[in-house]
Amino acid sequence: HVDDWNIGHLNTILDVVERESGITIEGVNTPYLYFGMWKTSFAWHTEDMDLYSINYLHFGEPKSWYSIPPEHGKRLERLAKGESRFFPGSAQSCEAFLRHKMTVISPFILKKYGIPFDKVTQEAGEFMVTFPYGYHAGFNHGFNCAESTNFATLRWIEYGKQAVLSHCEAQSKTDMSPVAFQLRTKPLIPEMCFTTTSCNTELNLSAPFLEEDGTSLLISCRKCNVCVHASCYGVPKDKAVEGWMCSRCEEDAMTQDCCLCTLRGGALQKANDNRWVHVMCAVAIAEAKFVNIAERRPVDISKIPLMRFRLVLHRKYFVEFICGDRPKAASSILSLQGKDADRDIVLGQTVIAKHKNGRYYQSEVVKLTKETFYEVNFDDGSFSDNLFPEDIVSRDCLNLGPPAAGDIVQVRWTDGLVYGAKFVASHTIQMYQVEFEDGSQLPAKRDDVYTLDEELPKKVKSRLSVASDMRFTEIFTEQEVKQEVKRQRVINSRYREDYIEPALYRAIME
Repeated sequence: HVDDWNIGHLNTILDVVERESGITIEGVNTPYLYFGMWKTSFAWHTEDMDLYSINYLHFGEPKSWYSIPPEHGKRLERLAKGESRFFPGSAQSCEAFLRHKMTVISPFILKKYGIPFDKVTQEAGEFMVTFPYGYHAGFNHGFNCAESTNFATLRWIEYGKQAVLSHCEAQSKTDMSPVAFQLRTKPLIPEMCFTTTSCNTELNLSAPFLEEDGTSLLISCRKCNVCVHASCYGVPKDKAVEGWMCSRCEEDAMTQDCCLCTLRGGALQKANDNRWVHVMCAVAIAEAKFVNIAERRPVDISKIPLMRFRLVLHRKYFVEFICGDRPKAASSILSLQGKDADRDIVLGQTVIAKHKNGRYYQSEVVKLTKETFYEVNFDDGSFSDNLFPEDIVSRDCLNLGPPAAGDIVQVRWTDGLVYGAKFVASHTIQMYQVEFEDGSQLPAKRDDVYTLDEELPKKVKSRLSVASDMRFTEIFTEQEVKQEVKRQRVINSRYREDYIEPALYRAIME
């Protein structure tokens, strides 16, 4: 019987809104699912209308919370709004800007200004309840799934009467009126982009489907659910109603794609040759133009050169995403002759590898081995994928093999301390023992070894050297420096008359 803990059946006074008024506010009086990843966070905020909230963590990594007692909520607001503090500009534009959920203040700052707070870590299978006017923030330790909703009690009513609302947030999910809310936002593409082409010089700056404040209604196709601004797609106000369908769905041309790019779906309009074009492609390509600018159709593509149609990257051109062992900014590299990780490296081959001095040199592959590495997720949210089996101290992995996925293990780290972690997987990786010109040998993974015909990344090129330290230093002769001979000290002419020879000084002292 799940009614006792199912947060979708709390039966509080907030459910009266749904039963009597027929209003469903997603995430407020209906449950919401939240999927978290490593380091995803939620900023300081209170719930809509200062309601209670309940959060149940179904599975996955923990979620850490910071909370401020409701009686100290005003102190946080004064700190954030103060003219000499952190967000005075946001406070001037919106009195309730903290409801935008974009304000991040470190707990160290709260401690500095004497604002009390509590920290708690929510594990899978546990509930978290926040109280009215209780500011809270937090972050996820890794991938997880939580279910949350709001609820109310008689105690909340007075809080709800005094709640300060944000009227500048178009995305606010709480609308207490029974009138359906129509979302309007400002299009990112100026109207001039729809009227300017390489073929015409006359500008038609009229915007028949834009509101006076520059916003436009967002509408979704009833059939394919594509969401567009009415002004961008050329939909008049009388047709921008519920049940509207895009041009492709109206003509039942769901199998048609854009003839100017390889992306499927999207906001398509018909061209003058019965093909289909993305509205964005028509804007981006100078030779294309809208025959009827207001309606955004048809699209005249007769001036586009044939070589521009369906520009497709060659199969060997690819995008490689590189992520480090620790969370940091990922970089995307478009390479015409990228690093082929599957290309075999043979014994005796000359490669480029990283020396212990941090620079890259040519070296020779002298040995091929297979190494087993373990991957774990630590309790603090960090991870490692290059642990040796002997680093697991809670299990004899060399004799018993790796733990089962999800097992709790103890790991001895490089600082000599033991940390708790959860075992993820075991990986067997091809290792290459390379020998440099100075005679030193180092093991390296395939990602750290480059063949002579591979294109080197910029960071490798900047550290590439011709040769490492020479191995045969005995063939060179060096003149021995006499350490016992001291350099004659020159006396400052200013104090020459006061100078006493050391021998005379010793005689005087004796």
